[in-house]
Formats: sequence, structure tokens, C-alpha cells
Amino acid sequence: MSDAEAIASNAPLAGRRIVDLSTGIAGAYCCKLLADGGAEVVKVEPPSGDPLRRRFLDQVIRDDDSPLFRFLCASSKSVVVDPELDSSVLMVREILKTADAVVWSPGNALHWHEDFHASELRASLPGAVVVSVSPFGLEGPWCERAATEFTLQCWSGGPVLRGTEELPPLTVGGESGLWVAGMCAAIGALSRLRSTDATGRGQLVDVSEFECVLWSQLPYPVTDFRMAGKERRDKRFRVLPGIHSTKDSLVGFMVVTGQQWLDFCSMLGRDDWLEDQTLFSAVERWRRADELSAAIEAWTSQRTTSEIIELASLMRIPVAPVARPATIADLDHFVERKSFVANSRGSFLQPNVPYILGDTAESRPAGSAPEVGADADAVLRSLNDRSQRATRSATPFDRLRVLDLTTFWAGPVVGGYLGMAGADVIKVESTARMDGSRYNTVKSLEDDDWWEWTPTVHGANTDKRGIAVDLSSPRGRDVFLQLVARSDVVIENFSPRVMGNLRLEYDDLRAANPGIILLRMPAFGLSGPWCDRSGYAQTIEMSSGLAWMTGYGDGGPELPNGICDPVAGGHATVALLLALAHRDRTGRGMWVEAAMVGSALNIGAEAIVHCSTFGQEPSRLGNRSPFCAPQGIYPAGTRVSSAHDAEELVGISIADDSQWLRLCRVLGDQAWARSPALSTLEGRQERHDEIDAGIAQWCAGRTADSIVEELWSNDIPVAKLIRPHEQIDIAQLQARGFFDELEHPITGRLPYARHPSTSGQAGRARPERRRPPLLGEHNMEVLLEIGLTISDIEALESDGVIGTRPSTVGPATGSIS
Repeated sequence: MSDAEAIASNAPLAGRRIVDLSTGIAGAYCCKLLADGGAEVVKVEPPSGDPLRRRFLDQVIRDDDSPLFRFLCASSKSVVVDPELDSSVLMVREILKTADAVVWSPGNALHWHEDFHASELRASLPGAVVVSVSPFGLEGPWCERAATEFTLQCWSGGPVLRGTEELPPLTVGGESGLWVAGMCAAIGALSRLRSTDATGRGQLVDVSEFECVLWSQLPYPVTDFRMAGKERRDKRFRVLPGIHSTKDSLVGFMVVTGQQWLDFCSMLGRDDWLEDQTLFSAVERWRRADELSAAIEAWTSQRTTSEIIELASLMRIPVAPVARPATIADLDHFVERKSFVANSRGSFLQPNVPYILGDTAESRPAGSAPEVGADADAVLRSLNDRSQRATRSATPFDRLRVLDLTTFWAGPVVGGYLGMAGADVIKVESTARMDGSRYNTVKSLEDDDWWEWTPTVHGANTDKRGIAVDLSSPRGRDVFLQLVARSDVVIENFSPRVMGNLRLEYDDLRAANPGIILLRMPAFGLSGPWCDRSGYAQTIEMSSGLAWMTGYGDGGPELPNGICDPVAGGHATVALLLALAHRDRTGRGMWVEAAMVGSALNIGAEAIVHCSTFGQEPSRLGNRSPFCAPQGIYPAGTRVSSAHDAEELVGISIADDSQWLRLCRVLGDQAWARSPALSTLEGRQERHDEIDAGIAQWCAGRTADSIVEELWSNDIPVAKLIRPHEQIDIAQLQARGFFDELEHPITGRLPYARHPSTSGQAGRARPERRRPPLLGEHNMEVLLEIGLTISDIEALESDGVIGTRPSTVGPATGSIS
């Protein structure tokens, strides 16, 4: 057995077969994540090959497959289905009978055959998991509406808070929503495979790309609005300090806490800012942006990026280089950590797998992407060997216990998902060191129970119990290790040194429980030059290239402003589910490292692999696209909302030539639109400004609702830009039950969003959800379960080891809210 074969046989998903009946980025990325875990992926393509083979950012079609296809489909096998050959359809039927899971999307190679729709596959394959990935999901009033990733972002409400008021609302570059959908589909596939192993019954996972975009753009805006009683941000906004010019390039900061702001002021030598208490507020800093930005730029422009990063890191100010596709692979941290590897079929670098599975399991090294139909004979020969699925056993979710030490947004979404799936998740805080998000409260710190009024804590921590125990005290550490002995998983996202300082590293936990899985989620990893740097979603966006790809071409990079938190949490969830699968097979626990930056590099892969292959760095396009034209945001009528008068805006995106012809008819077959030069994507891109003017003129006399109705009735992707808190009024989300109303004893009844892989009603029962816990709410309940007596617990409380109220108010946060 070769080394590669030995590694593959030890991978968590070794022996699994996934049939890929999808087309597009979302389904392909789902399958890549499963292939990385060791599954065999059989891709079903039309005779001409999957369209991803011909997707090039510069729109130059080449003889070889695109680098994106070679990245996403490495390790896959390819079979061809020909609609004119009944035998090839029969072949696919036989292959499907051997599948553990099927990944399906509209428009796939068998889209013309109703027997191969996701719902029909679920009925005909009772022992398999069927994962559907579609724009709006399989059900609901919008399920067949036309959409692109751009219009889905517009519907989410995210763009209206990004950029500046002088320019139109701004979407995140790189079609990030499709990558998030693929990640969520992989989470759904892995968790349902686990459930199928436990019950023997297959399931349908109905992933809506729209819900994935909502879930990842902003932290719980509907919960936030209901809790605060108002929009806490009603205008577009940049963090400050943010991205600034240096002597040789760009540098980015993300100042969150009050102490970080004070340290930043000290670094710049601005004693006057130190004394100005109003500048603790990020909103006030943005109000004074002209004044502050000029001073910051004057300081940064006199120093190199490396000089600034070295100084800021010593002062523990969150800082990062603003990486670009052309040079990102050369950054010292990524070189040392081998964050990029050579593609096995092509002379380009691609992001490495975004996690490390300890010492007992390995992700499978990426193989070569297949030629069209190259593997039909080999797959057919394997059918007899797979005529009976292997019998596997797995601990059901409702018998798993998870200790969740994480804070802010990225970490808690992991435990939140596991809790939704049925696991017993215990959120572990202390009265001296609460979840840092608690300071981003909608109340004054002088109000009673202010720490229970934080939307992010609520949104990310449903379906958990909560304890507050001081892990830095010997008695608190002993209590925690007793919990570890009775648990399956520990999750943490502290800076790397913290678990060592607490003497709670993997070896300490393994001594208490040899089967324990420790999931660690540091910003930049546990090793490398940047490992000790503080990190937030925004510094990850800067250092991964996502900020570089967001913004207008004639301006600088813009922060997506938060997307990397749920992206990191989602990839960490994938890694944890793989670790659980490996423990099911071997009985062995492990440590898992899922660095935030690794997940961001993966969802930004298209620009990186294109630049590495062709030496061409993609440009920032604002709201435009290499693949859709025209595409943009256009003014319609005006409206009056409860908060302020606001211009109505719509997003329109034309994804192919047939949609362009339909748009021309809607516009009234105007002379300028009939130009033959506009019949191709290239022609429309060259005259985009002219087309924009024509569309804007047509929209000006109509309301946004009438524009949406007319364009959707003609199967044209369109969206009405909404405020983020208006998501709850969308009929599609209501029909799919995306929000649950839960009663909270302090804040009252509030809406809580579901994880995208658990939404929808088709083919699945939905367990009852639990509201988020109060600080230390379940101290007594949980500690009694591990054998402590009531008097033991009362002694711990009287000595301050456990509690239910903060022992310190803590620093001002300078929150971005």
C-alpha cells in the first residue's frame, strides 16, 4: 500500500461514496469538503462536461479545464450521462444505489429527467442522504424564482450597511454566498450521515443558498432589532481605524475593545484622543472619520506595513496585512504553515485543507481533477463490491455532550449547530471572563442584567445549557476536568496561549478522558509567525484576500465586515464532524485545529488560483461581475419607514443571453438595447455604463415591488434591497420556518434564526429548540449531574468559583454596533 493509499484508508470518510449530481460552486465545494475527508466522489456530467470546467475569471475560454474546476474537483471521479443513451441513464441509476449521499442542484446533468429530482431521489434511495442545494430551497413561494448570488445578497440586507453613503450599497466580492452554501451543505451531509448510521434511515437536507447568505452576512439582525427596539446601525459604515495606506502597501486594524482603542492611540502618540471619552464609541469615530482618517493616514504612510504590524502586535492591537491574490502565498505565515499547496494537475498553488486532524487521522491529499467521463469503467467495476452499504455505528447526537468555551460569533456557532442537532451543549463562561460579546449589549452597563441583552450571545447560543466557573482557580479547573471525563467534545477559540496557561491543553484533557475531542479555533493557527496575534473576522478578511476583492475598482479594498466569523465556525463544524466520524470508526479521540484564516483562504480560492495560474490579478468590480452583465443596484421610488425616509433600490443581474433578451422585452425593446453587440456577455460588459443608464431610467418611474414582480414573472434575477431586520417579513423565510420564536425570561419573546442546514420542512421532523441560557443558569443542574452535592455547589458559589452575575463590569468595548 502506498503512502497516499494508507492516508486515504485512515481518513474519516474512507469507504463513503458521494454521487455529485450538482453544477456550480456550492455543490462542488460541498463535495470537495467531503472528498477532503476521505469520501469517494463520483461526479455525473453531461457529454460537454460540467460548466465549471469553462469558468474563467477573465472570460477567455481555454483548451484545458479552469483552475477553479481543478481545485474544487480534485480527487473526484467523472462519469458521463448522455440524454440520448438510455444505457447511460441506467448506469447512473445503478451508481446511485451504491451512494451513501447524493449532492443535487438544479440544472445538473440529469435536470431534464424528473426521476432524478432531489425529492424523487429521496424516495427512491431510502438509505441514502440526499443533499439539495438551490437558490431558495425546495419549497416555499420563491422556490422556483430566478436568482444569482448577487441578488441573494441584495435580499439579505447586508449591502445597505456596507461601504459609504456616497456610493451605492456594496455586495461582498467573490460570490462568497455560494461557498458558504457549499460549506453548509457539507455540514448537513455529515450530520445526516451520522444520523443515518444510527437509525438506518436516509434523510433529505434542503439547503437554501439564500438562507446561507442571510446567516453569514450579519450577526442576527432580526434578533438585534427586536431586542433593541430599533436599528442600531441605520447607515452604511466603515470601522475606524480600518484599512490604511502605508509606505509600501496597505495595513488593516480592527479595534473592538476599549483597551485596544487606548493602545492604538498610544501607538500613534495621540494623547488628545486618549483623553476624549467619546472616541470609545466606534460610531462616534466614524462620525469624525475625515478628521481621524487624515491623522491615521499621516502616521501609517510614513511607515512600512511590516513595521506597523510588528509594533501593533507587540501592543496586542489586532492588525493584519491587506493581502492580495498576486502575493498572498508569499506571506511568511502562510509559507511556514504550508497554507498553500501545489495543485496536482496544473502548475498553480491552491489553499490547503482548512483544518488539521491531530495525530490520529488525516485529510486525504488532493488528487487530480478527472477528465470528462474518464472513470466510468472503474466505477462500474466497483458496483458489485458496493452492492451492500457497509454497516456503521455512530453515537446519536442526543447522546453527545459538548463543552463550549468559545466566545463572540465564530466559536459559538459550532456548539449552536450541535445543540440544534440534539447534542447536550454546555456553554462555559466565568463571572470574571464572560463571553466577550456580552459587552456589546443594547443596554447601559449601569442597567441590571445588562449582560443578558446582547443579540449575538442570543443568536449564537440557542440550544445550550450554561455554567459560569472560574477555570483559573484550582477548584474550578477540577470541576471542569470532571465534566471533561463525562463529555465527548471540548471547543475553544481563545488565543493559543490561554489553554496552556489554564493547564487545559489536549494532554490534560486526554488524561481525564482518552476519547475526548478538543477543537481549537485560533485566528491564525497554533503555529507560525502570526499565531499569537489577536484576530477578528475583519482582520481575517484583510489577511485572506477577501477584503481585496470587495470594493469599487477606483477605490480601495472594503471589509465584508463579519462574514469570516460564520465561515470559520462552519468549517470548524465540518472538521469536528469528521473527527467524530473518525472516533466512531476507531474509538480514539484527537485534537483538531481549525484556524479562522484557513477557512477564509478557501472561500476566496477562485481569485487566488486564477492569479497563480495565469499571472492576472482580478480587479475589484464593485457590484459588477465577470459572469453576469448587466448587474447592479438601481434606484426606484421612495418609501417612508419607521426609522427614516429611504430611497428604494433594486438589484438586477443577468446571468445569460436568454435572460438579456427577456430583459430587453421588459424594457420595451428600446433601440439601444437591440444592438447586436449587446447579445454577448463580453459586449454587455464593454457597454455596461450605457446599459446601466437605460435600466436606471426604466426603474425610475416604478416602485421596487413592481420591478420585482415584473422581472420575476419573466424569469429574470432581481431583488429589492431591504433593511436587515426586515428579513423576518419575507414570505419565503416564513414558509420555511427560518425563524423560531422563543420566550426568554429577561428579554421576552424573540425571533431566532435557524442554521441553514436545518431549515425547511421537507422530509424531516424538527426538534423543539431551547432559548439561550442565562449566565451560569445551569450551574446547579450540571454540577449535580457530575456527582457534586448541593453543599459542594453552594461552597463553590460562596467562594466565587461559580456564579450568575459578572464579578467585574469590564472595559468599554468600542463596539461596531
